[in-house]
Amino acid sequence: MPQSSGSRADKKEFEGKPMARDGDRPRSGAPGRPGRTRDAAQRPTDSAADRPGNSAAQRPGNSSGQRPANKSHFAKGKGEASNRFPRKPPSGKSGRDQDDARRGQSDRSPPPSSDPGWRSQGNTQDPARTPRPDDDLIRVAGLPSVLELFETGPERVERLYFEAEMRPHVQEHCAYLGRRHKVYRQIKDEEMRRVSGTAMHGGIVALARPRPIRDLELSDARGWAAAGAPLLILDGIGNPQNIGAIARTAAFFGVPRLVLSGHPGQSGLSDAAYRIAKGGLERIDIYRANRLPEVLKALAEHYDVVGTALGGDKSLQDIGKGERPVALVLGNEEDGLSPATLAACTYVVTLQGGGRVQSLNVGAAAAILVHALLGRS
Repeated sequence: MPQSSGSRADKKEFEGKPMARDGDRPRSGAPGRPGRTRDAAQRPTDSAADRPGNSAAQRPGNSSGQRPANKSHFAKGKGEASNRFPRKPPSGKSGRDQDDARRGQSDRSPPPSSDPGWRSQGNTQDPARTPRPDDDLIRVAGLPSVLELFETGPERVERLYFEAEMRPHVQEHCAYLGRRHKVYRQIKDEEMRRVSGTAMHGGIVALARPRPIRDLELSDARGWAAAGAPLLILDGIGNPQNIGAIARTAAFFGVPRLVLSGHPGQSGLSDAAYRIAKGGLERIDIYRANRLPEVLKALAEHYDVVGTALGGDKSLQDIGKGERPVALVLGNEEDGLSPATLAACTYVVTLQGGGRVQSLNVGAAAAILVHALLGRS
């Protein structure tokens, strides 16, 4: 039988040699073939000039003769664009998702399991969450306010959240929302605080579309005056809790309309105003009047326009005895009514106290004045 290229003697000689070290081990695994080793002495030496196509003269843009730094084909040179491989966003998200994340307006809604406030009612899914400003919904908290809302404007309610003890009071309203495929849900106190935005939620909150605030038309005001209806006007009152308290007083005494001035510090109808009003804002109509001094001069043709200020020249006993109804104007506690507004009033009155404190909270003063001047109307 023919032998292989290596003889038996050669094999014995090979077996007697010690194992080669890592530095001396041939790279080629073929027996009998001398492979390249890592020993610099055994490595054939060739210079840069000996390697074809690798000389400094043949490499353009490299006058130094040194080998350029190793660059990946992903890198782009100065002034050049590489479109060989599209760059992947560092976060692994698509460019659209990254843009949405930067704007904070991702169009991907979280799954229902990630938010305990989600509930499916009919074909609607909705999170129990604090509304964003672009939701354009108000939060009406407290049982009296919510019940008044359902009685006067149930079509405005979009969502209803309540704690367990409120269930007997809202079963009928839940059935109403269910028929219209709107959301209602029983939740616990911790989540109720988050949804309502306050710890003073009273165990229930309704998210509803706000009532519209209409512009005051003088033609309408003439008709109200002819019917003997009083008018309550607020100018620059910035605390929404005072707005709610005054609205509650007005509704209690039967004042049908409330006018908010265009003063830059005038508060609107916020969540706090609805909560403090205890349903009063659902019982009166709300109007807006810009350029109040001009409006008051026009109203004075049909109303006794009464302003309030320290040092007024009239008392309550002198006002409201004529045939014309009263339009009462209240200013903020810090600055009161402006000189232009006071000049447009028919009368300026002052509440006389015992002298120990200078003035009253505007909500308390409104209760006294509305009872004395408007309640009798």
